[in-house]
Amino acid sequence: MAHRLAELIEVFQKRSQEKFGLYGALQYIVLAGDSKPEEVPLTSDEAELLKRFSPEPVAYDNFSGRAWNRMIIGRLLRKGLIQISGLTLSDAAHALGLQDNWSREAACHALTISGRWNGRVSWNDKTREQEIRGYAKKILDAVVSKSIYLALETLSGQKLEKDLSLLEPFHDGNAMLKDLSVPSSPSWRWEAWQTRSIRRWGIA
Repeated sequence: MAHRLAELIEVFQKRSQEKFGLYGALQYIVLAGDSKPEEVPLTSDEAELLKRFSPEPVAYDNFSGRAWNRMIIGRLLRKGLIQISGLTLSDAAHALGLQDNWSREAACHALTISGRWNGRVSWNDKTREQEIRGYAKKILDAVVSKSIYLALETLSGQKLEKDLSLLEPFHDGNAMLKDLSVPSSPSWRWEAWQTRSIRRWGIA
């Protein structure tokens, strides 16, 4: 999202230096660029809340205090009328150099905020870049691992145990397990799993 809303980069940079309030610091709401509210049936509550959003980002925290607002925002999101920024696989890929079509700076600020909130990125600026890359790799590896299991379960038609001996050959890119072979590389593994929800927009 920051590649087309450059002001968010400065916002995320400032938020990444805060020691409190990091939870939810990545979530900003904007009107969907291609949305046509006049063509979408809306309740009066949905229409009223939608008026408070614009192409300029507004913090989700401004609305999330009320359960009613959260429910309506969820409806507007599902109807494709708004977008909400959040940490996604594309941000991890930008930090690792696997993707470069959006803003790596914004992605790294996002990973810093998320990582400092959950304790995976420290406040030591000297080690920040290394920790960000490590955190990004954990995110990517976790999603790839889960996706591999889902794919293997679908192909085999049965529930599989979390057997590392089955997973590791595919995950490491040396995909040979007895007579089963799937050629892969880091770029292939990223491209294969880079698709994400159209309703959740990456920070980059």
